[in-house]
Amino acid sequence: MREFIELGKKIYDMDNPREVRRMVVFVGRALVHRTGMKKLMAYFAADPLRQKLIAESPFPLEQATRSFFYKDSDFAARATLVQEHIDFLQRKFSEHYFLMLGSCYAPSCEIWRDEYEGEPWTAALKFEPGQRKEGLLSLELNLGTEHLYQIMFWFARDKQGHDALWIGAMQGPNMEHARDIIKKITKRSFGYRTKNLILYMVQAVARTLGIEKMYAVTN
Repeated sequence: MREFIELGKKIYDMDNPREVRRMVVFVGRALVHRTGMKKLMAYFAADPLRQKLIAESPFPLEQATRSFFYKDSDFAARATLVQEHIDFLQRKFSEHYFLMLGSCYAPSCEIWRDEYEGEPWTAALKFEPGQRKEGLLSLELNLGTEHLYQIMFWFARDKQGHDALWIGAMQGPNMEHARDIIKKITKRSFGYRTKNLILYMVQAVARTLGIEKMYAVTN
């Protein structure tokens, strides 16, 4: 039990009463799934690079205990999902990018850049802690510091045992004058809507990584 408490302290803000309550709930869930949690923790501990990642960013261990990723997911499915995602990152990326894409505290990994009216217009991959309900990685289409669109996803095997990209959610702009900005960006993109643009970008990410199938989960 103590190791779950110590883990919870790393995940949650102990100065925030609401976060303290969440930590208590996390410990309770971890105890209910003690065997599964031990196996998942052992998976990270078995490899020095994974051990380094989870010590810095322990959120995947929390994600396995909560009703995240898709409707009616259970602990075993979520634990498998987490492991397959981490395995995929470790196979496909160098140590530097593995840690960058696997940690919510790492800087974003920019994959495309342009400019619009003096503002950087970029696409980047980032594990956002605030988006962990829907995935283990986000593709963000940004204008300056504002998110135009985000797609939250993870890598895991499909029923045929092939690597696949699974989309957990898509989120549109939440900014002042969002409609006007999207119209202007669409015009700048030769009429290609921003929603379609970020979908094209996530497809490009999948192709680059050798993935042939993408799935979008339902609510």
